[in-house]
Amino acid sequence: MTIYESTTGGLVTTGDRSISRFPSGLVRIDQTYVGATGYESDHRALLADGIILPSQSDDPTLDGIYILGGAQEMRDGLGFTKYQVSGYGRLSESAVEFTRTQKTLLIRKDESQFSLKVIVYDMTGVIVKPRGEVITPDDFTFEPSFLMPLDVSYLFHPYNNTTGITEINSNNRAVVTRKYRVDFEEAIDAVTSQTFSLVDPTIRITAQRSFGKWSEFEYELIRESELDIDEL
Repeated sequence: MTIYESTTGGLVTTGDRSISRFPSGLVRIDQTYVGATGYESDHRALLADGIILPSQSDDPTLDGIYILGGAQEMRDGLGFTKYQVSGYGRLSESAVEFTRTQKTLLIRKDESQFSLKVIVYDMTGVIVKPRGEVITPDDFTFEPSFLMPLDVSYLFHPYNNTTGITEINSNNRAVVTRKYRVDFEEAIDAVTSQTFSLVDPTIRITAQRSFGKWSEFEYELIRESELDIDEL
């Protein structure tokens, strides 16, 4: 049995707490507090919308739990008011990858060269940002396994086996473009290799949800060619 002192104006943190973790890294904490009924106005200010959840010494989040919606109140008739509060925080500021999907790009070279089929990845995922911030390319660190094309072949001569794909260089323009060389086992018209360029993935927001201080974004990362592209 828990005994509270009714003459104190302090807000007591009870043991009634639950933690819910979302795939994005978002965290929800539901916490119960108790205080003397005569100090309700003070306690409401401590538990107002947007305030950091008080007395969370073992807060698991990266930068604090922020209350959403204020407190739900219930008087017990014995001089105490119970407050039920929910708040949100995040475990990480990094993007979370959900799925990778293969797609084929048709890259048309000039008339003296050949069209290439390039298989790449698109990606879907989710990230939590402070409210008012937007997703930028700086939020992503692309793994080589995602950026490197999976396979390259000639559109009209698919029987030539690919022996290697190499990234030659990249630039530092606003949208990074990476140049690749692909080598083939058998030459066609004395051509044993081809080069092509892909831009780093572009970001498309597919959903956005608000949790007070935080915004949860679902995104797609779309890989495209620098040249004329048809998606097959």
